[in-house]
Order: sequence, then C-alpha cells, then structure tokens
Amino acid sequence: MGIKNLLPALNGVERNITINDLRDLTIGIDAYVWLHRGSYSCVLEIFQNKRTSKYVDYCVRQIKYLQKFNIKPYFVFDGGLLPKKGGTEENRNNVRNENREKGFEYLKLGQQNKAYDCFKKSVDVTPYMAYQLIKELKKMNIDFVVAPYEADAQLAYLEKIGLIQAIITEDSDLLVFGSKRVIYKWTKEGTGTEICRDRFNMCRGMNLNGWNDEMFRHMCILSGCDYLPNIPKVGIKKAYTLVKQKRYIKNILFEIKQRYSLSVPSDYEQQFIEADKTFLYQRVFDPIKNELVTLNPVPEELNLEDMEYIGPPLKQEIAIGIAKGDLNPLTKEQNSNELVDPYYKDLLKQMNESKKPASNNNQSNFNQLKANKLFRPNQTKVTMNSNKIDFLTKGTVNNDNKNNTNNNMDSNTKRRNNNNQ
Repeated sequence: MGIKNLLPALNGVERNITINDLRDLTIGIDAYVWLHRGSYSCVLEIFQNKRTSKYVDYCVRQIKYLQKFNIKPYFVFDGGLLPKKGGTEENRNNVRNENREKGFEYLKLGQQNKAYDCFKKSVDVTPYMAYQLIKELKKMNIDFVVAPYEADAQLAYLEKIGLIQAIITEDSDLLVFGSKRVIYKWTKEGTGTEICRDRFNMCRGMNLNGWNDEMFRHMCILSGCDYLPNIPKVGIKKAYTLVKQKRYIKNILFEIKQRYSLSVPSDYEQQFIEADKTFLYQRVFDPIKNELVTLNPVPEELNLEDMEYIGPPLKQEIAIGIAKGDLNPLTKEQNSNELVDPYYKDLLKQMNESKKPASNNNQSNFNQLKANKLFRPNQTKVTMNSNKIDFLTKGTVNNDNKNNTNNNMDSNTKRRNNNNQ
C-alpha cells in the first residue's frame, strides 16, 4: 500500500504519540484498515462463508476506546474501482488468489493453522463487510462517508475542508495527497507514530528543506506508486536525488536514460503526468455540499472529459447513495441485508465447483504445496485415491491402515491370552 520505503526515508519526521495527544479532536479513520485488522480474528469463518460479526466488533471496541478520550471518529470507506489503479489491483489480486488457493487446499487437508496463515494474506474487505459496519455506525451516530473511489483522497479532502484534524491509516499515499497530519501503526492500546507535514524539514533521511508539494509528489511517483510502477532500479533514494538535481520530469527521464542507461517505457512520461493528476484532482465527495467534487480545483486549461482516470463522473443521486452507504459502490445497486457475504459465497462455490476428482489433479495440488515448502514432508504423509486426499499426521491413520492395525492388535491380544493360560 502506498509508496515503498517512503516512511523509513522520512526518519526524523515521525514522533510517537498516545491517545492523549488526540483528545478532543475529530479523527479520520481509514475504515478498510480497521476492517482488515478485525477480519484476522475470523478469516476461517469468512472464507467458509459462516456468519460472523467479529470484524465489526473489533471496530466498535476501537470506537468506544476513542470516545473515552472525547475523540470523535469519522470513518471513510473505499468506493468504486479507480481506472488508474487497475494494474496495481490486478497484481494484488494475483497474490491474494495464490494464497487463497493454498488456504483452501490446507483447509481441505485439515490443517487449519496453515489455512489461517494463507487466508490472512488473502482476505479482501468487501462492500458487504463495509455495509455491516456502516449499519452499526448509523446506530451509534458515528459520522462516515463512502468515497466515490479511494478513501485516501477522500480523507485528504475532509482534512482540507476542516472536517477532521488528523488521519489514522496505514497508507503512505495520504502524504502524497497532501495530508498534513497522519498517524500510522495505531494500536488498540492507543499508541501510534505521527507524521506531520510541517516537520518535513526535520527529516534526517533526506534534506527536504526548500521542497514544495509538487517536488515531494513527483519523487513519490517516480519511486513507484499505485498509479505507476517505478522504472527498474529507481527507488525512493534515487528518485529523491533525481528530483533534487533535475526537478522536472523531462530532464529526469533524460538523465535516467543517459547517465544511468536504464530502459524507460515509451509511454512513461504520459503515464507519469496522469498519475500526477490523479493525486491532484481525484474525484471525492463533499459531505457539506452533497456533491461530487475534485480534491483540488481543476485548472481551466485541463479538460475533465479527457481525465476519466481520476474517476469517471457519477450522477448526483448515485454519488449521494454511495456516500450515504445506501448503494454498493461497485455495482451501484441497493445494499442488501443478506445474511452472508455474496462475494465469499460465490468464491466458496467456485472453489467447490473447481474440485476435480481425478487423482492427477490431487497430485498436482500436492506437488504445488511441496514446491512452496509450506509443510515438512517428514512430519506428514499423503494417501490419494480417485475421490479425495487423505492428509495424515503422526499419530493418525486412515481407514485402511486402521483395519490392519486392529487386526494386529487382535493377534497380539490372543497371544497374550494364550500365554496367561
């Protein structure tokens, strides 16, 4: 999430805080971060499509803890898919899918601990899960808004217009969007690490004196972000040096090609410009005006019709319905009160339908587990037939071996009885 290695590079800017430092403030909460943490306690239930409210319960406990210190939480949820982020989401989905498949294999083999580890890496917060929390927030009279697209831009906008004074998240993108006060590594005990924009001049990892928002943003984009992958061998430190020395993207790309002899994609400059505009002008929802706006005013020389990558425009009633939690931000349809998550219901159905009885498929799955070194062969053994995989650990036997064992026990018993006679 966000800009790789940015937070470590801002060494000296951060400071440790406690919940007392936030007393009497309104704090923006990246809702999906808390839902994701809450899901760790129930990933097995989630992937087996069992009803659970543990991820909501986790958030409610955190809310009540904040309220003890007169802190007012303002929840912001992710909305629809942003076109500019398509490549990043695809890569993340591939990683999730890989871990998800391993998790289901382990679940089928009866290894719940290993299934849990895989599911923890692949759990995806869904609009259904968000809606369960939204219903609870309404009961508790807690402020919230569902962003038309990304929660990061929405949080930055709420801070900009004064509705919140700080943001709790785990995404370093908030700093690129221009947020002034961001809190990372927030714990249930009420501690965290705060990074304030007005402390950038105290950075020990990089000298940011004299830097403006554009220079900082361009450094982050160049090092690789959700909207544009980095040029190979260009990380945050090299990006810092390039922006400091060459300043503008044309000069930077010329330097990369000439001095470093690195290959630059032919469309990189255009993609860079689009990423920059996405950070500047992404569409957000204004809860005061009740309408869709851009994070910053768009200059007259730019044509919004040519900038769908910042998030396609939405009809006002759709934007409001999403923001209020009435509409699913992905389907734009009314949120329903289904008892189980339709996403994980379909996922479980797909996994069941994809099971093939052929032993070759079972052997292939088993070989894949071995190849990834996810269990120790000397502690386990697998027997296969045409219909299933029997996963055996030390101290357990399958039915065939059980019959043989029983026969041996009977023979031993008979011999003992004869000796006693």
